[in-house]
Parts: sequence; C-alpha cells; structure tokens
Amino acid sequence: MNNDVFRHIHDLFLQYSNEEKAHQMSKYMKGKFSFYGIQSPIRREISRDIITSLKPLPISEIIDFIKILWSAEHRELQYLAMDIIDKRKGSLNASHLELGEYLVLNKTWWDTVDYLSTHFFAPILISLQVTERHAYILKLVEHPSMWMNRVAIIFQLMRKSETETELLELSVIPHIASKEFFHQKAIGWALRQYSKTNPLWVRDFLDVHDLAPLSKREASKYL
Repeated sequence: MNNDVFRHIHDLFLQYSNEEKAHQMSKYMKGKFSFYGIQSPIRREISRDIITSLKPLPISEIIDFIKILWSAEHRELQYLAMDIIDKRKGSLNASHLELGEYLVLNKTWWDTVDYLSTHFFAPILISLQVTERHAYILKLVEHPSMWMNRVAIIFQLMRKSETETELLELSVIPHIASKEFFHQKAIGWALRQYSKTNPLWVRDFLDVHDLAPLSKREASKYL
C-alpha cells in the first residue's frame, strides 16, 4: 500500500465534493474538521470498490492504510477508514487494541469515538477472557482522556441481555460526578440502552446513585 493509492482516493472523493455541503458539515462538527462535502449514501457508494480492492491485503497492510486515512485532512477519509474496519473486524484481536487507542486519541470527536466503541473495541473485548476484559476496561476507566472513558462506558451498547452489569457499573460510577458533557451523555445513553433489556436493574441503579440531571434524564427515557 503506497501514497499513490491514497492520492487516487483523494482525487476520486474530490470529484464528488460539494463546497456548500462541506461548509455545513464542518459547522455541524464545530469547525473541527475539513470535509469534501460528500453525503453518506454517496460516500458509501464510491467507497465500495475501494474496500473491495483491499480485500486481498493482509491485516497488517490494512492497518497501515487505516493510519494513513486517519492522518488525512478530510473527515470523510476517517469515515472510509471506519468502513474498512467494519469489513475487516473479524481479523482484529487483542493485539490490535493499541490501534484502537491510537484512533480514539487522534482526530478525536464523538462521531469516530462512538463508532469505534461498538464496532472496534466491542468485538475484540468480548472475545477476551473475563478477567482480561475487566482489566482492560479498568484501564480505560482510569485513563486521563475522557474519550477513552467514554469507550468503556458505551462499548456494551449492543450487547442487550449479554451486558455485563459489573462492567457497566465499573465504567459508570467513577464518572457519575463528572461535569463533562460527554461523560454525562455517555452514562445516560448506556443506561437508557440497557433499560430496554433490563428496566428493573436500571431503576435500581438510579435509586442508589445520584446521577447528573442530563445522565438521569437520558437513562430514564424508557422507564
């Protein structure tokens, strides 16, 4: 994989760029990123052949290319990287957790972090032994980055009845008093999602713990 491939992708995306939409997208993301201005359905369509062409490559080369995309200026290229991850997540294992940490801590915002939590970290962590999983989540909970904390809080969003409540408590309780919006929102989101499966557990949790108003409001939505 070389820079010629990256330039080809950049030129291809540039053909579909839309300056007005790019401005709107950047504004929505608080001006943190530049965009080509390609809406998701079109981006996925033009990305399909790119992703197909990468199928024969070993995961090591895929990871190198994901890092190239992650360092790129335009946000749609990080979205392409996530689409590639989705297709190759079956090849990921615990040795790739360091890559996930790199992706969370670079070009960071909720759109990439939330995707990585459930599509990158979750499959890997679920494959680990219980003790390994709990140890890793504790590492994320204690991490100085709120985004790593957020991964720990929401990675179980799709687990439904398989949600490990001990892990949910482990990730949520240390940040209950946080005034950080992304902590509070994540806590409410995780509890709200689990309330669809086990409303009694969530009610009991809310009775015992004094959550921030935002977290409590989100958590109580379906109760």
